[in-house]
Amino acid sequence: MVKDTLATNHRLIVMTLPLPEKSNGSEIYKLACAGKLISFEETLDGRFLISLSGIMRCRLLDTLEEKGGYRRMKVDFTDYLDDMRPNDIKIERNGFFKTLRSYFDMKGLSADWKAIEKCEDEKLITTLAMLCPFSDAEKQTLMEANSLNERAKLMKVILEMSIFGSGDQNVKKH
Repeated sequence: MVKDTLATNHRLIVMTLPLPEKSNGSEIYKLACAGKLISFEETLDGRFLISLSGIMRCRLLDTLEEKGGYRRMKVDFTDYLDDMRPNDIKIERNGFFKTLRSYFDMKGLSADWKAIEKCEDEKLITTLAMLCPFSDAEKQTLMEANSLNERAKLMKVILEMSIFGSGDQNVKKH
């Protein structure tokens, strides 16, 4: 798949998640994300370590003939063209960071908080959605949000639910 992608001009890979009720991964969500392959490294055993930069969401329409051992899909970007436009996201940073710190503490995660606090809101929310150890269902919920503002609000709720579910009372209940 990586070699085939590198041979294209667009270098896009579309990623989605398996539906939770299907343990073998054959059934997948129909909302996916296209990412541009921006770097790769081949390992000694022939695998690839890749970095993707998220471009935009897409709807999976049809399965195409399998090629090279991976699934290929016909996709439609029409409903998600706004993903390519700049966003006017404004999160309430103090409350969000307090919740995020509590979540990281609860999960035993470390972070460069100075770098996180300097990060622009859009990049922050997008990066956290990828890197936080959310469940597949939580990640899918975030991806399905209609706007980046909605995604930020949903993320804060997911963080709070995780904290409250753990018994940590450092974050004020609503």
